[in-house]
Formats: sequence, structure tokens, C-alpha cells
Amino acid sequence: MKYGLPYQGSKSAIAEWVVAQMPPAEVFVDLFAGGCAVTHCAMLSGKYKKFVANDITPVPSAFLKAVEFGVEDLRFVSRQDFQSCDDWLTKIIYSFGNNCREYMYSPQNEELARAIHLSVFEHHHEPLSELTGLNIEYYIKDMGWFEAYTLLKKLISQTVGGDGRAVHIERINRIKALNNPVLRQKAKNLLVVQGDYRNLEIPKNSVCYCDIPYSDTAKYHNEFEHQEFYRWCKTQNQHLYISEYKMPDDFTEISRTKKLNQMSASTNFKNTERLFTYNSPIYNDQPSIF
Repeated sequence: MKYGLPYQGSKSAIAEWVVAQMPPAEVFVDLFAGGCAVTHCAMLSGKYKKFVANDITPVPSAFLKAVEFGVEDLRFVSRQDFQSCDDWLTKIIYSFGNNCREYMYSPQNEELARAIHLSVFEHHHEPLSELTGLNIEYYIKDMGWFEAYTLLKKLISQTVGGDGRAVHIERINRIKALNNPVLRQKAKNLLVVQGDYRNLEIPKNSVCYCDIPYSDTAKYHNEFEHQEFYRWCKTQNQHLYISEYKMPDDFTEISRTKKLNQMSASTNFKNTERLFTYNSPIYNDQPSIF
């Protein structure tokens, strides 16, 4: 199962492992939620009643929007449209590596992706027929949209080469799957916050998960001060769980697992993901934000 939005640095592949390491509590706080993969998994785990997804970007709000409404606008987004877009779901769907900054298609591939999109969603087959020499309408008549895309991908790889993919369509399919009754019901107890982690009032009786930007890895939207984060941890009463490759000696590693490195040229390369903790779960009278 894939959790959360497709997003740079997503923990979808190990979300179940992460949640399994943490104890039950009243509230689950995802302090650096990103695409909300771990939030999503926690919502389905049965271990928590309420949820907080905080991030410096609006991506958790895009996750909640996907859960509540799905993907509402299925028009193809060009490079020019992408550059002026302020909708974060659209940025996720059409950005390179889901980084929300760079458009995913080269000019040549954009033409093919647009033609596939028009056939799948708008039943306008002429552009793709011209590019491939195939009678597209004949092949995908009366098919469902993702079934049609799956067949088109195979046909295109056989005619024009490549893998025939229009990756944004696969992302739309994944995001549409978030719009389901079970998750919508759980989302009634989800609070989405956009802001600096230091400004969030962590409620009492909570488990706090911190998927911080890893040191010495790809940069995200904002620079991150790791030493400042370490100091902040030492001021907290809640039991913090932190994903990282390495941490200072006064943090305790409690578990580790292997995760495929999506940025590696070799699909066989796996990183060792580690989960650290700091402090004991001392639940003082912290303010409730619910």
C-alpha cells in the first residue's frame, strides 16, 4: 500500500514500520509531515484518536484536500501553466521528483504526455494518433481511464519507444485513491498546521514523530538547522521519535530497517533507515490545540 501524497523524501515505503515502533496515545503528531505518508498510516493504525500534521509548506493541506475532494481539475498542466501555478496538489502531480519546484517533462516528452492525457481524460484522440500512427480510439474505446492509460503505455512503448509513461497520470491515480470513505471519516480528527516546528504547541498524551530533513542529503524548500533542532529536542517533555541516518550520541537508536534509495541510479541500492528517540514520555499539563 502507498501512503500519503507522492512527495520528495516520502516515507510511504516504511510508514508501517515507523508506526509500529511507536506506542499508542491520544494524539499522533507528525511534526515534519511533508506528504503525510506516516500521518496516513497512523490514521489507519487504530493506535491514535486524533492527529496533527504540521509542515513548513502547505503540502499537508494538499493531503487533506485530496482526502476530502480528490483531484477535481483534470486539465493537462503545461510547463507555462506550472510556473504560474499556486495549487500544491498540481505542483506535486507535475513536478520532477515531486519536489514542487521543477516541471517534470522535457518539451518533447510534454507533447507526448499531453496527447496521452487528452486521450485518457477528454477522449480527444487525434494528437496521440498522429504521434503514434495508431487508431487510438479503436484500442481504448469504452475503457475506464486508468485501464486505458495502462494499455496506451504498452502500445506507445512498442511504437515510439521508451516506456510509454505519462507519470502525472499515475500520480493522479494515486491521489484519487486517497478520496475514500474510511480516510475521510478519520480526517475529521486531523488538524493540519503550516508553520515552524518550534511554534507548535504539542498536546499532552501525544506521540511526536519527526521526519526531519536528513543531514548531507538533497535540499528541500527551506534550509534546516540541525543543531537548533537537537537543542529543541532537549526542551521537550513528550517522547520524540526521529527519522535520520545518524544522530548525536545522546539520542538513542531504537530500530533500523532497509529502504530502497529512489534517487540511486542502481535500483538495488538501499539505505539503512534508523529511528531515534530522546526523552522519556513525561506528560505534563500541556495545552490542548483541539
